Amino acid sequence: MDQIYTDDETSDRRQGRSSTTARRCSRHVPPAATVTAAATTHNTKEDETQPAKKVKLDGVRTWARSRSLPIIDREASAAASASAAGHVTHMNHVISQPQVAFNDPFSSTSSKRKRDESEAPPPKPAYKPKPKAAALPPVNINSLREIDLAEIFKNPRLRHDIVFDPQLQFRPNLDGERGKRKRQSTQRYWDGITAEVEGVWAGSSDFQTLTTLFTTLRQVLVSLLPVKDRETIEADLDSELVQQQLSHHCFDFVSFSHWLSNVFKAHCAPMRDSWVDQMVARINAGWKEKNSRKLTEGLRMIFAILEAMKLDVANHQIRSLRPILVDTAVDFEQDYYEQVVEKRRFDIGGSCQWFAAAVANTEKTACGTKHYKTALVGAVTQLITCSSSDFPATFGFDFARLSAFRSDLRQLVCLQLCSMLLQQLVATRGDAKAKKTVADTDYQAKLRADCMAIVLSSSGNSKWTKNVSGLALELAKRVEAAVSENPATLPSAELTNLASNWLTNNILPSSAMYKLVEKRLVKEIVTGVEMRILETSSSHASSTVTPLIEKLSLLTKFHWDVFSKYYIAYVESAK
Repeated sequence: MDQIYTDDETSDRRQGRSSTTARRCSRHVPPAATVTAAATTHNTKEDETQPAKKVKLDGVRTWARSRSLPIIDREASAAASASAAGHVTHMNHVISQPQVAFNDPFSSTSSKRKRDESEAPPPKPAYKPKPKAAALPPVNINSLREIDLAEIFKNPRLRHDIVFDPQLQFRPNLDGERGKRKRQSTQRYWDGITAEVEGVWAGSSDFQTLTTLFTTLRQVLVSLLPVKDRETIEADLDSELVQQQLSHHCFDFVSFSHWLSNVFKAHCAPMRDSWVDQMVARINAGWKEKNSRKLTEGLRMIFAILEAMKLDVANHQIRSLRPILVDTAVDFEQDYYEQVVEKRRFDIGGSCQWFAAAVANTEKTACGTKHYKTALVGAVTQLITCSSSDFPATFGFDFARLSAFRSDLRQLVCLQLCSMLLQQLVATRGDAKAKKTVADTDYQAKLRADCMAIVLSSSGNSKWTKNVSGLALELAKRVEAAVSENPATLPSAELTNLASNWLTNNILPSSAMYKLVEKRLVKEIVTGVEMRILETSSSHASSTVTPLIEKLSLLTKFHWDVFSKYYIAYVESAK
């Protein structure tokens, strides 16, 4: 769900203008409009959201709807989508007049043909394939349903991720191979729309996909807008009338774009207004120039705006409900795993064996729960080292998170190696003042920042082994600057090669030096996590590993709260 569709803007410039907006909306009504009076009688009272049926939030207060964040009535939306689905099916059927063939009464063979036909068996009716349902737009009521509030509350992975990511937001998912296929499918759909738009000027009678587009537009709009505005939308955007007007080539795309612009500006965030204006300009230019590509671009922008509206709503709901979702996360996940384990859809045995092995390998300095927690801290920390490959199944929602922690640990090790090499080279070439300079806290922070700038790729990943030469050059320059009063522009080749060879040999996870530094950092991380999990100290010293300790502590504590009963029961039963 990139391109983050978040709108924190208020609707200050829309306050007190509901009647004006209503008049503006009624000024440009599409040809399909059958009720115009309703568009000028908007109620200024703001709607409130209705609690979803399946969400246990009886004690949660609803929030007022603002102009920048339209609120969705879940029950009405579900009913509308159900009825609209049947309407789409009906609209996909084409009624055509049957063609009847007549025999020529003046033909010399007509009487003979009649005798032959009376004697011959009746012919089998020709097979007529059913007309295919028109393709839905890429943004439709079904594709947007996954970010409905009810779906958010029952999605275990999403509920889990919210605990660890306070800034979690939805965005269109166009990444990877799946995103590539989605982009290709989307392009094919809009190419088909372009072909049908050309038929508007060419006198075509087949507008099945265009009709479905307008039906889907109405469905999505109705699901996004407050209850008081839905009747107007359903009346103004009547699908059957749109179909008739398309068939008779009298649908007014220009008036439609202006009407929709007023609807969008009355309910979207102000930051979307320029986007809406571009949509109107595209449709108007396409219609005036009879340019199907431009007109299609305008139609495509309509659905992009609809998706942005839905994402704005979903992200607002995530931010507002995050405290409740976090507070109930452990209970929700416990219930989830109880169900999947009971139904034998999840094998927890391997994870219990992993924990039992960790308990057996942990020195017993305490009894009971404290010993088990200590064992879990050490085992989880070991998962993020380069020597570990697989993750237990109980971390199924955390595979990507643990992989990111592993990258963080490798980054800390490599930065430590660079710092060690620099200080060693300065110690053998400089005086006490030079050694003190490179050991300074601010100097070390600048060194880490410069090294990260070298190894970070455009995608945000750090490439240490591929950038050894760049790191070696940076370190050699710093050595020259620290030990020489007038350092050369470029360091000596001898010094650069020395640094490059040392990094090449020691920056690999298999090297003895790498393992030594990693082991030292892991020990520091384990100590920090234990202090937070076991609450042995209220104050914690800050260091370069503190951010990783904080993240790993949160993950370990949550994991313990969810799975400790399974782990303890398994270990106790084996005694």
